[in-house]
Amino acid sequence: MEIRINDLVLGDGKPKICVPIVSGTNEAVLEEAEEILNSPCDIVEFRADFYENVKDADKTCELLGRLKQILSGKVLLFTIRTKKEGGNLDISYNEYSHILRVVAESRLAELIDVECYMDKEVPYLISDIQACGIRVVGSNHDFYKTDSREELCARLQYISDTGADIPKLAVMPNVRQDVVNLLTATYDMSLKLGKPVITMAMGKLGTISRISGATFGSAVTFGSVRKASAPGQISATELKNILDIVG
Repeated sequence: MEIRINDLVLGDGKPKICVPIVSGTNEAVLEEAEEILNSPCDIVEFRADFYENVKDADKTCELLGRLKQILSGKVLLFTIRTKKEGGNLDISYNEYSHILRVVAESRLAELIDVECYMDKEVPYLISDIQACGIRVVGSNHDFYKTDSREELCARLQYISDTGADIPKLAVMPNVRQDVVNLLTATYDMSLKLGKPVITMAMGKLGTISRISGATFGSAVTFGSVRKASAPGQISATELKNILDIVG
């Protein structure tokens, strides 16, 4: 099943390119956004776990409003990546869910990332975000290993069962078979779930997973303009060139 966000269709054709903003101050975030505007990306992820005022929801929304003005035509993804899943912020679930709800109510981002293994209350958070007309990327990250194909499929199924619109799974491969497991699970679940999925194997070993979405079913791939947010990201310009050739 495809998902349409403004003029962007996820789950159709070539994977869409997402690039992160990982700066800490208002000035640096806006400067990075200006640079990203001219890059060949479809989605911009504001990694708010790097933002110095992220726990102040009002200041965060004010900055999101300015980002929205600069990044006209780009889909905006709001993400707080916790340290437990490889991010930059220690935060309680109550604080985390409060910020996401305020951002959803502001309607300044078209997509919001929710870490689906964070708390048993996550399905209620997802429902509240969706009630504001915002799509949810339900995510899970393992920066150390890659589980079996069966376990990867089970994780994507669990994320889907929380109600997330777009299940996302990122893993760290240690041997080539890990990449095979991830790609196979992606193919299987992209067919089974009936919704777009996002997967990636991180690091140099997993680079193939970032360019093979059209073949195996990952709807979005993550590149970089200035600073990568995860190991193995390719520059957005190089990524577009590769996807044009492959796809």
